[in-house]
Amino acid sequence: MQSLRDEYQNSQQHLNEQDSSQAELSEQLAALQAQLQQSQAALTDKEQQLNNTQQALTSLNDQLAEKEQALELAQQEQPDEHPAPAAEKAAPLPEFARIAMPENPRDWFDLLPYLQKHPSGETVPVLLQALLTELQEMLENCDKAMANEDIAKIQQSARKLQNIAIRIDSVPLKDMAYRMDEACKRKDFDSIDIFWPSVKNSIQITLRVIYSQLHA
Repeated sequence: MQSLRDEYQNSQQHLNEQDSSQAELSEQLAALQAQLQQSQAALTDKEQQLNNTQQALTSLNDQLAEKEQALELAQQEQPDEHPAPAAEKAAPLPEFARIAMPENPRDWFDLLPYLQKHPSGETVPVLLQALLTELQEMLENCDKAMANEDIAKIQQSARKLQNIAIRIDSVPLKDMAYRMDEACKRKDFDSIDIFWPSVKNSIQITLRVIYSQLHA
């Protein structure tokens, strides 16, 4: 009988221990469930915050796009205060550039010997343009002197022409300049007046040959 009582007591104690363990497990489960609910609530809050931030960013981008579009429209409607300069018109051809080239251009001006006799640090286009300018100025000055019948200034132009003709080794031009200078020495304006068109034509032919070298 005693043995049965002991066994009953042991069984009862064991049951009590199981009940205690089950109660602890239930408490732990309840705590875990509470933590899970809290984590889910926190996650839901973060998702809501993210959605709000994305919506605010989208709204800001839309506003920025509207402002950019409005600015572009305003710029299109506003007149340009600094318009781009119009393309410069091509300079018209000088009168001598329309003259036909002579049969022997080198008799009037030969570029290679000129460069060999007069070496310079300048480029060929610069040298040729300087020659053109010098001859044109001399021609204009002589035209004015002829209009005023100023033999002294005509003779100055003739001697300058001689100097240019010698430098560029232009045989026809040297001859014309020499003959004009001789007429000036005689103070014979009538002869100069008759002779001037031929001299002017020779200068223009020389200009034409130099111009062709510049634009070759």
